[in-house]
Amino acid sequence: MSRLFSGYIYDNEDCSYYKNINAPSGVYKIHPEGVSTGMMVYCDMNTGSGGWIVIQNRFDGSVNFYQTWNTYKNGFGSLSGEFWLGNDNLHTLTYSNKYMLRIDMTDYLGVTGYAEYYIFRVSDEADNYRLIIGEYNGDAG
Repeated sequence: MSRLFSGYIYDNEDCSYYKNINAPSGVYKIHPEGVSTGMMVYCDMNTGSGGWIVIQNRFDGSVNFYQTWNTYKNGFGSLSGEFWLGNDNLHTLTYSNKYMLRIDMTDYLGVTGYAEYYIFRVSDEADNYRLIIGEYNGDAG
């Protein structure tokens, strides 16, 4: 008898799983394709229709974002506070599935805006984590 498949199949590939079970915003473990050990992420269930994987959060300056290449590669900060998810993680996520990028921003006067890109990928380190975006929608520019 031969083995046709060796590996694991997970329901929680991304935050949409937690959205579908009506979980609140918070830190969850997801299993994107190619990551058998899983990945901890912050899932935003409140913005738009919810189910967003938050890749960066900055709100009070408590974390220094002036960091080295390797620090950005691996990610830094705390998922329950200010953080960068990590360029390697972004590459893994955006090449395992199709994702949309949403950027929410607030200026110094409290004016808010958003930008959505229906095409969103981050290449690998060999390609310097090149950002690939397209199909813009929003009010941020």
